[in-house]
Amino acid sequence: MLTPETGRALTAKSRKENCGNPFFTVLRMKSEDIPAAASLEREVFSDPWSEDMLRGGFAASSQLYFCAWAQGGALAGYGAVMAVLDEGELLRIAVAPAFRRQGAAAMLMEQIFRTAAERKLAFMMLEVRKGNIPAVRLYEKYGFAAEGIRKNYYQNPAEDALMMRKIF
Repeated sequence: MLTPETGRALTAKSRKENCGNPFFTVLRMKSEDIPAAASLEREVFSDPWSEDMLRGGFAASSQLYFCAWAQGGALAGYGAVMAVLDEGELLRIAVAPAFRRQGAAAMLMEQIFRTAAERKLAFMMLEVRKGNIPAVRLYEKYGFAAEGIRKNYYQNPAEDALMMRKIF
């Protein structure tokens, strides 16, 4: 796994800012983090975003990207959110298999919700594979509720998307 540039070491201050989790710190993604995020995409998704897609989203003024860095410098996960006016869309949460169920996704969600509050979003939407039960449960834990189905939304393999929304 790629490591972040100097200055990303976990400190006592960053532990406190990250809800006391001593294993991860969440920071805004930098352009030099994109290759690591693209590598993670290929590792965890059957239809991964390319590095070019990540760069395009990263450059968009309406999108914000965050990285969860593990102690020692490995990219544990990343998240992306889009905010337009008072509407938000959770675009991506990706966590490396080695770091799952250790709090990285929770820390990314908490950062995304802080961003939603700062931007005064009224609600946030997302799509998730209907069969991705761990992700659906994570989103439900954070207050998202199912609102509908998008038939055959995903490819490789074909699967319906569950549309979910959280009202702030």
